[in-house]
Amino acid sequence: MPRLSYRKALTRALADELARDESVFPLGEDIRVAASNVTAGLFRRLGPDRVCDRPLSEQAFTSFATGAALAGLRPVVEFQIPSLLFLVFEQIVNRAHKFPLMTGGQCAVPVTYLVPGSGSRTGWAGQHSDHPYSLFADVGVTTVVPATPADAYGLLVSAVRCDDPVVVFAPAGVLDVHDDGGAECNIDSSLGGAFDADTTVRPYGLSRLRRVLNLARGVLLSGLLVVD
Repeated sequence: MPRLSYRKALTRALADELARDESVFPLGEDIRVAASNVTAGLFRRLGPDRVCDRPLSEQAFTSFATGAALAGLRPVVEFQIPSLLFLVFEQIVNRAHKFPLMTGGQCAVPVTYLVPGSGSRTGWAGQHSDHPYSLFADVGVTTVVPATPADAYGLLVSAVRCDDPVVVFAPAGVLDVHDDGGAECNIDSSLGGAFDADTTVRPYGLSRLRRVLNLARGVLLSGLLVVD
């Protein structure tokens, strides 16, 4: 990947997926004017049928995205402010996330929820400075927090192509960071981890403790330290 900022890597990923797959479309508040700069240039290039501004009702357009995904489209919902996710937690967790589970995998809900500016930043104060990635990860929703521009590109592309809901948190503090590219990761590769004898794992709760202990036994890591 060429040298890009984290934010431009998100734009590149979204633009590439829009060009690759006609079922992909972004929606949200003020995305035509690219208030977050992630959708910059997309409305001029693709028009209103592919870049959809929505009214100021997060519950409404999040539920709309679930319906669109069930109908075979691949919506990418942008939330400019991370605290807006609290308003739609029920729609994402109890609806989009659980439809495939409750139907035994008979339906797919390929929605990507993109938060380009999660966490604190200058001028956002207390109400706009949340970074609630753990809420979604803990209930089983696929959740990614890319660390580099290359990660941002690879994980957003992978999220859009995933047949399950994925929440992508782009931390505000790294949006303008540049790097020279590097290997792009995807959701499958990022879920794995390399452990060695110097690794300490700190799970919480009995179920997670048992899972980590079983993992340690399975890979015969005699030097792995597990702290409950």
